[in-house]
Amino acid sequence: MRSVILGLALCCVCVCVSTSGSAWAQAPAASVPPVDPREGQGTAGGLASRDVAPEEGGRLRASVRVKGQPREGAFCRMLDVREPVSTGRQRGPLPMVYEGRTDGQGICRTQQLPPGSYLFTVGLGEGQASLERSVTLANGVESEEDFSFAEIRVHGAVTRKDAPAPGFEVSVVERNEALDILMRVAQATTGQDGTYEVTLPKPGRYTFYLFAAPKSLPVSSQEVSVEEEGETAVDFSLEKAAVRGKAVDEEGRPVEGPSRLVPSGTGPHTLAYS
Repeated sequence: MRSVILGLALCCVCVCVSTSGSAWAQAPAASVPPVDPREGQGTAGGLASRDVAPEEGGRLRASVRVKGQPREGAFCRMLDVREPVSTGRQRGPLPMVYEGRTDGQGICRTQQLPPGSYLFTVGLGEGQASLERSVTLANGVESEEDFSFAEIRVHGAVTRKDAPAPGFEVSVVERNEALDILMRVAQATTGQDGTYEVTLPKPGRYTFYLFAAPKSLPVSSQEVSVEEEGETAVDFSLEKAAVRGKAVDEEGRPVEGPSRLVPSGTGPHTLAYS
């Protein structure tokens, strides 16, 4: 009797071992807990379903109008004013990340850009009126900005000893309070008769700088309040002046021979001799 029981037990063990693989292979799929596709995580140690990641970065859609009408062909530029990765170095010129023109509806649209703060500039043409605005892009969002130009014309004349002064550059700047920087909004060069004309985007307070040559120091400047109605003229009158003095070296000793006065960068003037 004992041998019969032992034989049955051994037989049961053999059957269980031989059928264990097929038993698991035929287990229904319902035995594995389903993963909710709305969840971004699965079970530990298994495959997890992943949501479609939200769009990284945003876009800007700018609408440009001049006196209420869409303006085609206006210049659109986006400058990156986000904090640099390394703050140990002095920051150079702001990098331009987008440049384009408005379409027939007066619309320009940027490509997808990383989230953060930017400076968006719209200009009616090279050297003509421009508007700038601080914008912030967010992930998956297309921001919208409207730029409306009043197109205010300002003219003037530059003279030297009552004679026309051609070839002088007039640059008009406005302070951007948000970024605490000066932005050039218009520029022009005086003609043979010494006159110029610029177009400003809106009423406000501007500074007019006069330059005798590109990349030189301004020879004169004026702060002017410009109104939308009426006519504004900004004139510059230059007088010839002679500079006299005694040339000395670094130790204060007189220098013999001809000398001349030359600008030293953006700092004070120094005497150079030969």
